[in-house]
Amino acid sequence: MTNSFLSFADHSKVWIYGASQAIPLDKASFIQSKLSDFTAAWTSHQNKLHAEAHLINDYFLVFMVDESQNEISGCGIDKSVSLVREISDLTGIDFFNRMAIYLFVNDKVFLTNKQEVSEKLNQGLIDENTLYFDNLVANNHQYQNNWLKPIKQSWFYNQVLSK
Repeated sequence: MTNSFLSFADHSKVWIYGASQAIPLDKASFIQSKLSDFTAAWTSHQNKLHAEAHLINDYFLVFMVDESQNEISGCGIDKSVSLVREISDLTGIDFFNRMAIYLFVNDKVFLTNKQEVSEKLNQGLIDENTLYFDNLVANNHQYQNNWLKPIKQSWFYNQVLSK
């Protein structure tokens, strides 16, 4: 996580997009430049948003908007989605696979899916306390405190146990 989000209010809205692969350094600087340029000019109904976006852990595009000054509308959110689609098109990296699961093991991000999580649990390679990134967090408080949590608290845990 980046410390720059610490200055945002707890209720600030968050959107997280996970990449289909670790983002190489040459693409990372390009992506971060696009994110910074976008948030510097990001508006909602012609009102400037207090926002930042960062590439985190070589996998995640994290957008944050503090609505204390101006609220974000659906149109404002659509602008960020369009940017992510543009970045995806320009880099060939998919950011829209909502079934991807990101584990955090030995200070490293591992991209996986439910099938592989089930297999790794059965083989004892991971357990219910293995950390995963909950990209469904909705605000800065959740981002700071619950983005990383044990897989036993995940949306997919009971599904992989039943297999």
